[in-house]
Amino acid sequence: MAKVEKVKKKIADIFDLPHDTVLGLPRVTLIGSHQLYIENHTGINLYEKNQIRVGVHKGEIQIDGEDLQLRTVYSDDIFIEGKIFNIFLKEQV
Repeated sequence: MAKVEKVKKKIADIFDLPHDTVLGLPRVTLIGSHQLYIENHTGINLYEKNQIRVGVHKGEIQIDGEDLQLRTVYSDDIFIEGKIFNIFLKEQV
């Protein structure tokens, strides 16, 4: 972890702040197996009916499923619907 990120993490711990907000980490909310909400993304890397890849800080989130659809896309938030089978977090080292 870079020195700046270590300092940010310590500040977040001291002031009891959420790490996703301070460090720009993704927040993923799964509702059943049909809805997925991702906050703090950096863009859409792949959009297909059976797979969506979303860029996040230091990596990518891959969603596998059937009939996947992007319902809403904002600068920080993405809302995905469809039958979701798998969610993978691929971190860059």
